[in-house]
Amino acid sequence: MALVLDAAEDGAVDHAVEVVTGGGLIVAPVGGVYALIGDAFVGQVTALLRALRGAAVDLPLTLLVRSHKQLPGLASQVPEAAEELVAGFWPGPLTLLLPVAESIAVDLGASDGTVAVRQPADEATLAVVGGVGPLACSSAAPVAEPLPATIAEAVDAFGESVGAYLDAGELDGARSTVVDCSRGGAEVRRRGAISADEVLDAVSGLDGTGSGEPSAAPQAPAGPGGNADGSERID
Repeated sequence: MALVLDAAEDGAVDHAVEVVTGGGLIVAPVGGVYALIGDAFVGQVTALLRALRGAAVDLPLTLLVRSHKQLPGLASQVPEAAEELVAGFWPGPLTLLLPVAESIAVDLGASDGTVAVRQPADEATLAVVGGVGPLACSSAAPVAEPLPATIAEAVDAFGESVGAYLDAGELDGARSTVVDCSRGGAEVRRRGAISADEVLDAVSGLDGTGSGEPSAAPQAPAGPGGNADGSERID
């Protein structure tokens, strides 16, 4: 039987940390959906995460961090635009694409030279990240299936293949806004809980660098489990 724990229950976070440090996967809330989460620095774990979703072996994964102070160890640089967005929206539903550090020992998949990072606002999930270190995550649903807003949906999908499920009740289904800061500017790559206008307002006082002025080009809404361009960059 799958182990489902109340995310607010005493001991739930400690148990989740034990599962992750032991090489297992957990499901926990990340913003408006539930996510599969595991140790980003263990290749067998990231391979299992992709396999459970039925995803390609090079599916890009998002890294969850405890603090913005961890960014220099993951990215080769943190542009000023990214710093402004972090100050305004972290922890919260903002995923940043940054140029990946050459020394990072993580299987990021087909990430095109970038690393996707996010600081979750969910208390239990953030505590797990704090207890282990940066963690890899992707949505807790098979590829092309609807994003899971309840823990029951995730349990139905993965059962005992996941070491622990942290239940935070029914979530609102909102996805993170994805902003590409890898070329110095700030380009909205996927619309989400934070509007493009809010992103642009946060960086409006900065000089455009690299790819030019902050951009929020119109995009088609992303389908379940994917992005506007048809990829599965981030869930």
